[in-house]
Amino acid sequence: MNVYLKKLEDELRLRKYSPKTVRAYSACVENFLKAKKDNLGIVDIDFIKHRTYAFA
Repeated sequence: MNVYLKKLEDELRLRKYSPKTVRAYSACVENFLKAKKDNLGIVDIDFIKHRTYAFA
């Protein structure tokens, strides 16, 4: 999971996103990855729709 977050942070910094935005996006993605657990290779739209408010 840390590999995904590191890649995200690197990409956002490369695109000159503000540090606050990087932290906010990283926190949201981290919550998503924790909820998704082992099924990271599968994008499940229903999972995202049902969890949208829980991630915020």
